[in-house]
Amino acid sequence: SARVSSGPWLSLSYFLMGSLVLLFENCQSLVLWVGRDANRDYLAGIFGTTDLLDHSKLFVQDIPSSPSNQALNGLIARLRADRPPYLQLHVIWQGDSSEMHLLKNLVEDRTPSAQGYFEYVVATHRTVVTSRPL
Repeated sequence: SARVSSGPWLSLSYFLMGSLVLLFENCQSLVLWVGRDANRDYLAGIFGTTDLLDHSKLFVQDIPSSPSNQALNGLIARLRADRPPYLQLHVIWQGDSSEMHLLKNLVEDRTPSAQGYFEYVVATHRTVVTSRPL
């Protein structure tokens, strides 16, 4: 059994995630983010294949001979055990249309459907300052 550890908390930005493979959890689901420039050998270990072109055919399976796969599956199992109900895993590849499901949760980045963190703080401050007791 591979040793499982979660890394440090990171303030992420979309522009810094291109070479990373990250696991996100939001109490409703798990998201495995695969950056466009992520290490191909590492991805082959996780997905069990070097053919990474058709993303729809790639799943995180149990591959006992792959330490990277075993570490990832161990972390996923630990998160699922700690946070019932069962958290479904979604694999999102940078550049795919599904990436908006993750990007809306990056509070420090602007997305077309959400304001950035700074705009959120300013709007909240205005609401507090202008609100009056009834």
